[in-house]
Amino acid sequence: MMKTLGIVLMAALTLAAAAQTLTFEKEVHDFGDLTDSDTVSTTIKYSNTGDQELVINNVRSRCGCTVGVPAKMILAPGEESTVKVSFVAKGKRGKQRKPIMFQSNDPEQRTQTIYITANITTLWDFTPPTVDFNISDNSYQNTSDTFAVENRSDETLTVLSVEPQNPRISVLEAHRIEREVAPGGSTTYTIAVDPTYRPKRRLSYSRVTIRAKLGDAVKVRTLGAYIRNKRKSHVNAPKPKSVKPEPPPETTPVPPEKNELENGEKK
Repeated sequence: MMKTLGIVLMAALTLAAAAQTLTFEKEVHDFGDLTDSDTVSTTIKYSNTGDQELVINNVRSRCGCTVGVPAKMILAPGEESTVKVSFVAKGKRGKQRKPIMFQSNDPEQRTQTIYITANITTLWDFTPPTVDFNISDNSYQNTSDTFAVENRSDETLTVLSVEPQNPRISVLEAHRIEREVAPGGSTTYTIAVDPTYRPKRRLSYSRVTIRAKLGDAVKVRTLGAYIRNKRKSHVNAPKPKSVKPEPPPETTPVPPEKNELENGEKK
């Protein structure tokens, strides 16, 4: 019995050692700092470090902005190849981490993932990212808020339009919406809400769409507009405790005086 188990174990170890193995030169590639108009690419080496033929069945990503194209889908033992990885930063901002998944006949890891990372700086943007209006006890605490459009490029930015989605929200100084912003400069807009407007929900969200032209490209970005309705909480006043009426004080009958008794008897 022990001899049989030993033979089976040795066979399993031999198969494992001889199996096809997908190995990557690195699992993470950092593109560093990019602008939202950049498109970048790189190549990453991979190889079959096993003793059997490696077959890559599928390569996919979760975002259309990231694509991986392997040069070869079938690798002989010891063979290596490269995958071209492309990343489109358009529409992205801030830190990014995108996966590319490889499915193969590697018995140990049927699916392996490599990642690309980047930090996206937009050529123009706005701060803060939202305008906020607050209602408390059915009254607005503020009926206007501001945001700034910032030009982070080395070209002149022209703001073409600022359009609130909610008709009860408007842009003050509408005649001055179209403005030119110098490189490194900014311009401030004021957004106002109709003070008679009361959303049915406690939190109301709508978009403010900003269209701007930088060079020959016209881009659109959206700003969030929030109305927060902090309704007054109704607290039931405690009922007054019922007070039991005090019983009347006990009275001790006073005996008649001696003279009164005598007069009574005479009568």
